[in-house]
Amino acid sequence: MRSLTLKTKLFLAITSINVLIITLVAIMIYVSNVNEMRRQTESLSDVLAMQFTRTIDLYMQDIESVSISLFTNADIQQNLQEELWARTPYDQYLVQGDLYSQLFQQSYPRRDIEGITLFTEDNIAYEYTNQGQVEMLLLTEYPEWRNEINRESKGEFELLPTHVTAYSSGTEEQVISFVRNIYTIPQRERIGAMKIDMNINRFSDLLQFDRDNTLQEHLQLFVVDEGENLIFSNRLAYEGSELPDAPDVNAIMTGDNTFASTTYPSEYTGWETRIAIDDAFFLYERNQIIGFIATSGLIAVLLTALASYFIASTITRPMHRLVSKMKRVEEGELNERMEADGSPEIAVLSRGYNRMLTSIDRLISEVYEAKLTEKNAKIAALQAQINPHFLYNTLNVMKAIGRARGVTEVAEISSSLAELFKYNMNQSDQLVSLEAEKMHIEHYMRIQKHRFPNRYTLHTDIPEALRHALIPKLMIQPQVENSIQHGLKNLTSGGHIWLSAFEEEGALIIEIKDNGCGIEEARLTQVRQSLDASRIVDIDPDLGLGIVNTHMRLKLMFGETYGVSIQSELHQGTKVQLRMPLQAAEKGEGA
Repeated sequence: MRSLTLKTKLFLAITSINVLIITLVAIMIYVSNVNEMRRQTESLSDVLAMQFTRTIDLYMQDIESVSISLFTNADIQQNLQEELWARTPYDQYLVQGDLYSQLFQQSYPRRDIEGITLFTEDNIAYEYTNQGQVEMLLLTEYPEWRNEINRESKGEFELLPTHVTAYSSGTEEQVISFVRNIYTIPQRERIGAMKIDMNINRFSDLLQFDRDNTLQEHLQLFVVDEGENLIFSNRLAYEGSELPDAPDVNAIMTGDNTFASTTYPSEYTGWETRIAIDDAFFLYERNQIIGFIATSGLIAVLLTALASYFIASTITRPMHRLVSKMKRVEEGELNERMEADGSPEIAVLSRGYNRMLTSIDRLISEVYEAKLTEKNAKIAALQAQINPHFLYNTLNVMKAIGRARGVTEVAEISSSLAELFKYNMNQSDQLVSLEAEKMHIEHYMRIQKHRFPNRYTLHTDIPEALRHALIPKLMIQPQVENSIQHGLKNLTSGGHIWLSAFEEEGALIIEIKDNGCGIEEARLTQVRQSLDASRIVDIDPDLGLGIVNTHMRLKLMFGETYGVSIQSELHQGTKVQLRMPLQAAEKGEGA
């Protein structure tokens, strides 16, 4: 990188920054467009399901209008009633002729109606097909669907799911049937029934897309009835005398390959329109977005590169002239001066360089003197520095001299102070064994005993199983110090401090108890309020600071269920308990 020219570096820097910006913008555009495409696709599937459902409803309402026209036709009403008593062939012929005329008027303009069949109450059926003929059929059995519509209220209709119907002409068609009973007007007595057969392929015409053939390729549409029977699917071919195998609609709707799915029910037909858009559509649209962004980004990068090259050339051309003159100065021609011409920036550089050459001797002298001063300051700092380890070693020397000369008190104090100093030099935020903390307290009490002989006695009761439990460092000493400074301060002898530990419900309890003066009830209440609030609340900081700090430290390290509790009775003493999780350590692990 250092071997590159300034022009190249500027070109690379400007181009890289712009490429980075273009990339970030492209990513933002991509994410935004993909999310928007996802939202629009889901919304589109909802709209399509609703539109398809309404289209089918309108079509079925139109078929219902045809049925009503037949229902209310006076000739049909009369012929169906006459059929109850008409038995001669001539009468049958007359009825058949009248029905043909009426049925032809209703069905001839519509190619979607494959046939209309009228049923009398004595099992005679008049079958009209779009081939333009009416056949009279004598039924040997009662159609099952008639039993179902007979249970419906008057005026209701039923829609039979997609099935194959064989006509008397010998043709077979896949149809959906609209069936209803026919009643006399106005008596409302049942005189027969009608069945209107609609070609299922009419649904393909109803559900065609006006645009976006890509979506149509990746969209599966299903129409199912209340019994989960498949009425229509845009992926099936309804031709011939056998129905196509119905797919597992629910599996497709919830499958991993389905990107978006929607179900829209119809209150009119009782059917549901279900739409599933597969992942391939999402991938196609995403690739379109990526292609557009990549093309636009490439054009932007090329334009940026050209602009960067022009900017770099404009900046570096005058710089090359300056460099050639600076090389002559480097060779020793200190009298060489720059001409302050060109761009304002180059003029400023030239004047500054000229002033630098004029002041170079003075700067050399100042730098030399500054370096001497800095060197002397470093030497003085090194001489004044005190190494903590030097103090620790000095205390050990004092201990050795005290023992050698028989001054055991000095040796013990030096030894204890050295251990305290050594213990405190280590990191204060680490966990140590309870045994190490106990030894630290014993060193501290040893010094106190030399200060106040026969005044304090420390009693420890720590089970062997808890000696290697891990606790925060310097957690016990503030409590022992509180006992000495506050609880036992008025005693000249007979002061006792008990340090004990025990396990309770998986927690480690450390107890510090003394036989001192205790705490007044009002001050004890303030201390407890401070513990509840985890801060000092209007009490003597010397009394509450150590306890509150320990309490806050335990809560921060281990959670809200741990901390400090205090009990005290005036003239009887004080007991402080530290509660923390029981954490075992390997034997021999110290501070």
